[in-house]
Amino acid sequence: MNKLVKLLLRWKLLAVLIVVAGFVIGRLLGRLIPAPIIIALFVFLFLIALFFYFFSDRILLRWYHAKELNDENSPLYKITQRLAKNVGIQVPKVFIVHSAMPNAFSIGRNAHAGIVLTDALIDLLDDEEIEAVIAHEIVHVRNGDVFISTIVAVLSGILTAFATFAFWLSIFTGFGQEEDPAPNIIKFFFSSLLSPISAFFVHIFVHRSREFIADEQSVQIHGKTHKLISALEKIERELREHTHEINPAHAHLFIINPLHENEIELLDFHLPNYNALFQTHPKTQERIERLKRIGEKEGEEKKEKEEIMTKEMREKPKKRLKIRKHLFFSLLAYILVLFFIIVIDTFERKDFDFRRAAAISFIYLLTLSFIFSVVWSVLRAKLNECSR
Repeated sequence: MNKLVKLLLRWKLLAVLIVVAGFVIGRLLGRLIPAPIIIALFVFLFLIALFFYFFSDRILLRWYHAKELNDENSPLYKITQRLAKNVGIQVPKVFIVHSAMPNAFSIGRNAHAGIVLTDALIDLLDDEEIEAVIAHEIVHVRNGDVFISTIVAVLSGILTAFATFAFWLSIFTGFGQEEDPAPNIIKFFFSSLLSPISAFFVHIFVHRSREFIADEQSVQIHGKTHKLISALEKIERELREHTHEINPAHAHLFIINPLHENEIELLDFHLPNYNALFQTHPKTQERIERLKRIGEKEGEEKKEKEEIMTKEMREKPKKRLKIRKHLFFSLLAYILVLFFIIVIDTFERKDFDFRRAAAISFIYLLTLSFIFSVVWSVLRAKLNECSR
């Protein structure tokens, strides 16, 4: 609750939006809908919230077909048990995912957390590097990062999954095959509608600094800075050389973001794939440089070097991540939705009413402009932090 209050205070515009929207919706619902229906609606939303609170971790485990490691004599379990005891938390469950992507993430509520490792990660790293990765994830558990990030991954992941659902639905209903333009245009349309909103919620609740904190504090636990550095370098190299398909709204869960920012080519047009909007991690090289500084000698010399590095980072020109193209196509998609609304309204009334269509368009575009200004401000600020 305290985290939510801090976020609302930090993003004052979002707080004002929520208060105003809540007031307006409350007034409208009070006039248009009977009180028992409103009460039933809030009870339903409360039950949905409870469902996500208790079952978000299970949803993600099923999503990735994760299998729990039940062997207490396994080296992975022993490492997790030892590290958990060192930081004074309940031992998280360990899950294995069969995947060619070398990565790891942590999920669940603090007292019921789990650490998920892919078998490709286990094959790629040596025992001490795996220990460094597990220590990183245990710090996330101890710091309370996993609860919010798990719920956000499920909620935002459901939004972005609609694009894939629409893609396969279009194929099964006869719009073409996987390589044909029509299903891919439909998928891009839904991606452009839902990805900015999904990314907005991810960035509101997930901050890049948590990765720096987990890196630094995990080194204090396992005491081998060079092993975490080598693990990050190996994972980064593998992820850069190969493309792995995951739900973009889950990228913040992983120790390193596996998404590539390649464009989509449809009908000779180069379109954005919206993966860039889900960049919540700092650059891996920046994380490695910080870890190398931690491995240097303690004392005034280290402090002086950190001050020099901080000054250099401030003076270094920031690289701006371009997201105008992404939001431009999203805006076009929402305008197309407006067109469909007017067409459906006209068919229902069996007559085109210009004033009614103009009123609908005005309210729709005014609301859309306000929402897009908020989404644009948050995404631009957050993504520019991650693209330094």
